[in-house]
Amino acid sequence: MKEAEGEKAGLEGKANALAKQFEANDKQIAELTQARNAKAGNLGEMFGVLRQAAGDFATVARNSMLSVQLTDRIGQIDRLAQSKTMPPMEDLQRFWYEMQREMTEGGKVKRFKATVVALDGGKSEQPVLRVGPFVAIADGRFLEYPTGSSTLAVPAKQPPSQFRGIAKGVRERSV
Repeated sequence: MKEAEGEKAGLEGKANALAKQFEANDKQIAELTQARNAKAGNLGEMFGVLRQAAGDFATVARNSMLSVQLTDRIGQIDRLAQSKTMPPMEDLQRFWYEMQREMTEGGKVKRFKATVVALDGGKSEQPVLRVGPFVAIADGRFLEYPTGSSTLAVPAKQPPSQFRGIAKGVRERSV
């Protein structure tokens, strides 16, 4: 009987030690869970800001004349804006790059080939001179950018003659 009582006391001691360890572990789990939730909350907030910025930039890119030349960006930005999960780092880097490229290209004068829609609706591939994000000239005429399009178009009305002379001068130098 004494032996059984001794064994019982030993087991009760182990049980008490394990109960204390269980309480300490439970407390540590609660602290770690709280820390994780705080960090996840900050990450969730950052993700929300990222989605909003991507949505805003997608609108800017869609309305930008540069999109005729930089054709590969709007779909990727739209996917980022509509993403339900945190995107991979490569997508974040590409987003940053596209925002920077919009600003950088906006300060450049570039020649490139683009589809131009004539007044009669006919389309042709033409050399275009783009001045920043505001002016495009082809074949001695100013062009307009129909928002969201992948083409440039000849507007029904050209600017006054003093400005048309500039467009013709550009054509003569580029031929």
